[in-house]
Amino acid sequence: MQLNPFKKSGAYYNGIKSKYDALTRQVESTTTELTTAKANYLQRNAAYQEMLEASKLSRSSPADRQVLAHLNHAESQVQTLEIHLRNLNSQVMDLLPTVNAPEDLKKVKGEIAALARHEAELNATFEKTQTQIEKFDERITVLEERILQETQIAAQSMLESEGDFVTPESLSKLDVELRIAQVTQKELKAKQELLRKELASLPLKHRELHRSLVVNRALVAEIDSREALLPVMKLIARAAITKHEAGHTNQSDSYVIDIPPELSDAVEAELASESSTS
Repeated sequence: MQLNPFKKSGAYYNGIKSKYDALTRQVESTTTELTTAKANYLQRNAAYQEMLEASKLSRSSPADRQVLAHLNHAESQVQTLEIHLRNLNSQVMDLLPTVNAPEDLKKVKGEIAALARHEAELNATFEKTQTQIEKFDERITVLEERILQETQIAAQSMLESEGDFVTPESLSKLDVELRIAQVTQKELKAKQELLRKELASLPLKHRELHRSLVVNRALVAEIDSREALLPVMKLIARAAITKHEAGHTNQSDSYVIDIPPELSDAVEAELASESSTS
């Protein structure tokens, strides 16, 4: 049975994760040490201030100089630990994107899919609301025309009536229906405006998620390539060193591999497809 030399073992990522975990533990322990060192410095400084007050009344003694030496040492410890902690945090932050990349990539793909579904729902609701608004526009126009006609008829009846005039019930009903329709139409337009604003905000969210997708996909691709290349890294190192010895390159610790154009085109198409379907 022939083994696949490019089968991923997880060794590269596990190594990065182990290093990250070790650094995180160092950050925690160093932070504790720094807290203790700062407390010690405050204690030494208080003793030094007491010494200064006492020295106003007497000459400096070896004990006084020892107090100052203890203070300087405590301050030096704090500064050393602060520098060490900054360096550790810097290393942690350098590794953090790679450590989080696999999970972040899954997460952003899910967010992109969810945003696409949400956008489709918003568009469907927007179109439905637009249809409702158009129906109410038509209904309001019809009601206004009927009210105008009924008003003209009622006005004529009022002129011809010799007794008390009573507004026709049909006219009152039309007027109430018109006001209800106008209120409903106003609410629909307000709802549509909110939908329009939310839809207008989506392109920025799409760009942000796409950027996150691109960054994390690149990190995961780097992890995958490192995992796949680990079994053949010795061969690559041999090729790099022999090329350097032969005078074909100035570097012995890197080896450039040209990717065939047709393969680059195929991968670009694959990535574009991933971006459009994520």
